[in-house]
Amino acid sequence: MSCGYCVREATRPPSPSKEILAVAFGAAKEASQLDLAWVAERCPTEEQRKWVRQWPGEHYRLLSGLVRALRPSLIVEVGTYTGSGSLALVDGTRANNNGAKVVTYDIFPWRDIPGTLLKAEDFGSDELEQRIGDLGQDAYFNEQRSTLLGAELIFVDGPKDGRFEPIFFSRLFDLLAGSNHVVAADDIHFLNMVQTWNGLKVDKLDVTSFGHWSGTGLMLTS
Repeated sequence: MSCGYCVREATRPPSPSKEILAVAFGAAKEASQLDLAWVAERCPTEEQRKWVRQWPGEHYRLLSGLVRALRPSLIVEVGTYTGSGSLALVDGTRANNNGAKVVTYDIFPWRDIPGTLLKAEDFGSDELEQRIGDLGQDAYFNEQRSTLLGAELIFVDGPKDGRFEPIFFSRLFDLLAGSNHVVAADDIHFLNMVQTWNGLKVDKLDVTSFGHWSGTGLMLTS
């Protein structure tokens, strides 16, 4: 007798490891105890301020929680946009007070983004750096290999255009094979991301209930 609601064993995704579960639980615990008030204060509207401080449902507190729990010395963000995620990651490094750095990538300078929360003073020390380039291109990706290899935490919040993420994740996981990195991905439930997320053959965990309503995924390389 068959059941239309049953999932065949052959299609069931592999169970996540104890290690990635520990990362998720540690980050969630930290997120539940922190406050991104200083980031929210930069938002021009009350609605945006609520987004930054909301948890779960938004991922900003979870990002800071990941940094606080993992205590990485180098964090990479792929997709700066208005800088909300960048500042959430910086919040975690400040809480740890371990001299960590956030390197954020985009194809547009932060000053050119309408509504940016970033300020020139954010780049006045070694805690935040923006690099301009397309990591979906072979040449630029290869230029940044050492930085990607050195980052213990990589947060991917790219364009979700059906092109960039499949290319980038393929290159990234080839590069990181045999190493130990945590990779977080935003919007994994977007239509253009579902196939990409489902196709990633790595230790992974859907932590949407702990993060962004549009989908948050955690991955662990080994």
